[in-house]
Amino acid sequence: MKLKRRKEPTAAVGRGPSIVNLQEQLDLRARTLTKVQKKLDQRTCELSEALDQQKATSAVLRVISNS
Repeated sequence: MKLKRRKEPTAAVGRGPSIVNLQEQLDLRARTLTKVQKKLDQRTCELSEALDQQKATSAVLRVISNS
C-alpha cells in the first residue's frame, strides 16, 4: 500500500485581506491601544490622587473628632 503525500498549503490569491492591509490594521489597533493605555494610566493616577486626598481628609477629621 502506497501512502499519499499531503499537499502543501498554498496562499490563496485574491482572497481575503493582503499582508499590507493586515499590517495597516495591526498598526491602527496598536496606536488605538497606546491611546487607551495612556488614558487608563492618567485615570489611574487621578484616582490614586483622589484616594490619597480622602485618606488625608479622614485623618484630619479623626484628629478633630478625638479632640
